[in-house]
Amino acid sequence: MIELIHDFLRAVIRVSVPLGYAGLGELLVEKLGLLNISIEGTLWLSALFAFIVNYYYENPYYGILIGMFIGIIYYLIFGFLSMYVGLNQVLVGVALNLFAYGSTFYIYRFVFEWRERVSIPSIKSLMNDIKIPYLSEMPLLGYIFFNQPLIVYIFYIVIPTIFILLNKTIYGLYITSIGENPEVSDKIGISVFKYRLICLFIGGALVGLGGSIFTTYLSNIYLDHMIAGRGFIVIALLILGSWSPLKTIGAIILYSFVEAFQYRFQTLFASIMVFLPYQFVLMLPYLTTVIVLIVIGRRIKPPSWLGKQYTRVK
Repeated sequence: MIELIHDFLRAVIRVSVPLGYAGLGELLVEKLGLLNISIEGTLWLSALFAFIVNYYYENPYYGILIGMFIGIIYYLIFGFLSMYVGLNQVLVGVALNLFAYGSTFYIYRFVFEWRERVSIPSIKSLMNDIKIPYLSEMPLLGYIFFNQPLIVYIFYIVIPTIFILLNKTIYGLYITSIGENPEVSDKIGISVFKYRLICLFIGGALVGLGGSIFTTYLSNIYLDHMIAGRGFIVIALLILGSWSPLKTIGAIILYSFVEAFQYRFQTLFASIMVFLPYQFVLMLPYLTTVIVLIVIGRRIKPPSWLGKQYTRVK
């Protein structure tokens, strides 16, 4: 029984870490009033390029770095088109997502000569678990939280860092001010475009990191549908978390809990699955998110300028 609890809670962490990185990265951007729905395409591209680099160099950390680089580039492209060219943010996000869908499909088959292969390409080197001395020996919690890959321990640091940045520093006040009203912020001397570019850089790196985890830690193969709408789920979880770092992580853990549970439900209740379509169980995480949004969505207040176009004050 203890082993089942251990495995289940570790699965919750495995699911929540890539979504957590992506959620915190998107949070930084949306707090500034930028609605970047191309997070879905960013996850696709970073997962694919991380897989390609890891496949050829057999080093998952190289894959992590290229995933972060792809995330930065994609987010800066979004920033350029929406901030400097002045295109609608939603339309830019949709266009970037469509490009990511098509390009990943083509690049994967081009790189691995798909038609000439008999088996699916797979990588041999995933990130290994690292035991933290003494902490990993704690009853129950030690095995769950302190016997994880390096990327998970970094996540433990990123969460309080983002929280302190947004809630305890003058820079967090500037970010919040820009998201509420960039025109006033610009007039009082806050460089709106500078802060937006910095947060797009950091946010893109975090989202790219989240995407690369799918093919450097969670899976040794790349599949066309492995992201499966998780970018849009992250946006929904941001809404549930009221654009607050800790509340967003809480919403992500709730989603991850349900997703980890639905895999074990099919195993533990095999007799029920004879009468219940497995597709119903697979949709439980998405259904849970929708239900919670319906219940508390009206009470959530987004940044006032989220998704609106802004032209620099002369």
